[in-house]
Amino acid sequence: MYQIEYIKERLQERGREVNQGRVGLPESMEGKVEPVRDRTTPQYLEMKHFCQEEVGVLIWVASRTRPDITGSVSIAATLTTFNPEEGINLIKGIWKYLASTVDYYIEYG
Repeated sequence: MYQIEYIKERLQERGREVNQGRVGLPESMEGKVEPVRDRTTPQYLEMKHFCQEEVGVLIWVASRTRPDITGSVSIAATLTTFNPEEGINLIKGIWKYLASTVDYYIEYG
């Protein structure tokens, strides 16, 4: 099973080059960041919405063919409301990782 073309399309939408990026998944800042105090600002709401959309795409990828990103995506989902700025940083790192590992997939049998 693989979603190579789907991942390549999502990377292109985000302006990422295939086969360029990080070697490993980004380190999570979970437990090391402060929560956002004012959750009513337009900036917070915009970042939160962006995180929610990105996490949705990444959950689909993780659940279909890339279980290696599941833990990082889960943490990004948690950071979506807790501290969306840190969530965005983590999401960008996950996309960089996917760009460098786009040809990875699960093979059954």
